[in-house]
Amino acid sequence: GLAIEKFGGLDIVVNVAGILRDRMIFNLDEKDWDAVIRVHLKGHYSTIKPAAAYWRSLRNPQGDFRIVNFTSASGLHGSPGQPNYAAAKMGVVGLTMSLANGLARYGVTVNAIAPGATTRLTETAPEDKNVDGPARADDPYTPDRVAPIAVFLGSKQSGWMSGRTIGAAGGELMLYNVPEMIKTLNGMADLDAATFAATVEKEFRPLADGLAPSIYFDSQM
Repeated sequence: GLAIEKFGGLDIVVNVAGILRDRMIFNLDEKDWDAVIRVHLKGHYSTIKPAAAYWRSLRNPQGDFRIVNFTSASGLHGSPGQPNYAAAKMGVVGLTMSLANGLARYGVTVNAIAPGATTRLTETAPEDKNVDGPARADDPYTPDRVAPIAVFLGSKQSGWMSGRTIGAAGGELMLYNVPEMIKTLNGMADLDAATFAATVEKEFRPLADGLAPSIYFDSQM
């Protein structure tokens, strides 16, 4: 590609581009669903595929190549008014994990950032939906406070980490464990329907009663 021709190689890919088309699911037009999925997921694919092919051609498992993707708390916590954006951003998390596993043999690490920053994108969202930080004169949620983790994940110093999601907001970093298995039940496929339902409720309800933990809702509602 042009980057390789101009600079003689490629070491880092950072995927940041995004759009919003916020609606509750019952008001969401198909074109707005498709637009958000296209920009966020196909956008990542469009940069990552040629980069991955190039790194694979080098056959260098000791390489220090980096992919840094951008996800969002809207996906990690399930923003109710952003079903398309939340789905796309959780897709980025799954993509990040898949790529980390698939490209490790070629010396590539892949991580995702869930930023909390006031940008032109977040300023288009209503205040009650905007989890990326309030816009004000003394705003601590400026993009430069997210930049250090992006720089770190693109550096050689981050080679020990891959397939991870890190939140960055207001000077804080948050390491997510996505997904996390909480409990396993064995032999469930052989149970009759009534026993199956009773067992699931008995074993899972103490750990999963009500809504999953989210910044958008009190799980005890």
